[in-house]
Amino acid sequence: TTAVLGNTLVIGAIRSSHRLREQAANVFIINLCVTDLSSAVLVMGTALFALLSDARALNVVWCNVVCAANYCFIIVSMLTLAGISVERLVAIKAAMRYAQHITPCRLQLVCAYFWIQGVAFAVSPVVLGWVHYDYWEVVCAIDWQKEKVQAVYYVLVAFIANFALPGLIMLVCYLSIMQEARRLKQVIPCAGASGGMQAEAVSRMKQNQDRVLKTITSLLVVVALFFFCMTPFCVTKLLKVIIKDAHFVPAYANLTASYFGYLSSMVNPLIYGIFRKEFRSAFLRTLRKMHCPVPMSSINDEVTHTVQ
Repeated sequence: TTAVLGNTLVIGAIRSSHRLREQAANVFIINLCVTDLSSAVLVMGTALFALLSDARALNVVWCNVVCAANYCFIIVSMLTLAGISVERLVAIKAAMRYAQHITPCRLQLVCAYFWIQGVAFAVSPVVLGWVHYDYWEVVCAIDWQKEKVQAVYYVLVAFIANFALPGLIMLVCYLSIMQEARRLKQVIPCAGASGGMQAEAVSRMKQNQDRVLKTITSLLVVVALFFFCMTPFCVTKLLKVIIKDAHFVPAYANLTASYFGYLSSMVNPLIYGIFRKEFRSAFLRTLRKMHCPVPMSSINDEVTHTVQ
């Protein structure tokens, strides 16, 4: 419920705010919200039904769809978070050339690539017939033990391309932004003391430093939650293939790993709602529109203006 409401609220806030719509980078935020919202409805909804009904099996076709969707949404979310960290790094270290590098067309192409990679990795197990319903994990997943020889290469490539590499990109971007913050921290006092710069320029540098620090805080939280939520899911799948003992990873560990993966769909909207002032303002406006009816006089004025 939190994932559905949170992601819907973020999408609504962007669509209702002219300022947020103008920010091209919010394409990444919408992309992330779409994946998290879809995961909450399709994947979590199926898991909830299976859990409440104590299902021992699911329809084969539906099971394949849910399994592919689950892996696709996870991959796209990981890649989108990495894309957000890169965009923030460019905005801070190359602010003067930001508009040249980060264009709406390029961002849309990058998002399209994320979905292509997600679909490619998600459909492969379905085509090869590896999917089955895991009762203890309450999810349609790959039967790693049955297809161990063939799946080991798939898991290693998927782990590197969809988890390790995006995580590394996020860490590198965070460290680079932190170095920029340290540089600004050293430059500003020297500029103010020397008197070689105008007060307005020093004030702009201080504002830029504040923006960098806020970005560091939000990225740190994103990176930490990324590893917190997705590491159990990815590591348990890797261990299932590498370790010869089929029961090395207990059933409760698999179930817990899936729940941690679900958490990522819930926390992402909260992060951007907490750390970005423009989102908080848009949230409040959206909530007011939902709870406060528009006065009839305002409607009449709008109709009159439209007719004129």
